[in-house]
Amino acid sequence: MDKTSIGMIDALFRRHTRLHHLYLRDLRDGREWEIGMRRRYPIGSCFKLALVMAVFDALDVEEMDRPVTIAPEQHVNAAGVIKLIDSAISLTPHQLCQLVLTASDATATDILIARVGLDAVDRVLRRHAPDSHLACNLADMVEAFRAMPESATCKQRDWTKEALGHYVDRVADLGATHARDLAELALATWGYQPKLELRDHYQRCLDNRSRILLRSGMFTGARLFSKSGSLGFTFCINDTAVIFEAHGKQPIAIFGWCAAGSQLPAFVMETIGGEVGLFMLDSLGIERPFSPDWTAAGSAMVHGLER
Repeated sequence: MDKTSIGMIDALFRRHTRLHHLYLRDLRDGREWEIGMRRRYPIGSCFKLALVMAVFDALDVEEMDRPVTIAPEQHVNAAGVIKLIDSAISLTPHQLCQLVLTASDATATDILIARVGLDAVDRVLRRHAPDSHLACNLADMVEAFRAMPESATCKQRDWTKEALGHYVDRVADLGATHARDLAELALATWGYQPKLELRDHYQRCLDNRSRILLRSGMFTGARLFSKSGSLGFTFCINDTAVIFEAHGKQPIAIFGWCAAGSQLPAFVMETIGGEVGLFMLDSLGIERPFSPDWTAAGSAMVHGLER
């Protein structure tokens, strides 16, 4: 990574967050770079990569295609689309896995955790991301986070360094990770080999690229297999992906990043994630493609520069 790119990424995180960690590895030559503080960060929704692998470990093809009926009272009040339906709906575990990866659907997540067991998900997570762990399902994670006295006003608080670190540690008790672990988890998910009878199912999960949120990929022309996460309206935020060139079949890089302490609106943090993605493209020698949504004015805004 050239010094300009790493400096710009570091400056973005320092300007807009209080704690951050980024890991990037070029798979073509093995070079790797790490900035920020490697510590425990809340894992948010990124554990869902381990969940999908655990589901494919546990179920056979008949079970994967057998519909499950989900009643409204099973809905989880977090991200996703199933909760928008006010009547019972039947979906197969395969379809639930697709919703987990594309819409980060909370209801689909907890239905699948109940099916395969929390311990199985945590074992898969620790196998590929050894410093990471998952302590509870998503509904309990969200409920416990919201029950912390600081959470309702986490973005508005004037945090001391010590108080912020203590709070982030308590949130991370519910599920923890760091940037390098996230990158390795994304690569493991991409390279996972399911049972022969389920390989087509798994590939269809990976190939569905109509993701609602790409975060670091929102402005890039590179192809990503990605998963993002956040808690507290992006007070705690992370992202990870396997990166491909636009028409390439082999991955060329992996990355993960985690940050905490943002006081910005969620949509602004998503934009900053996109800007980080551009600098990672620069580092990897991939030409920035045209994006109808990127402007110099928008870039200047997130960097705090005058135009």
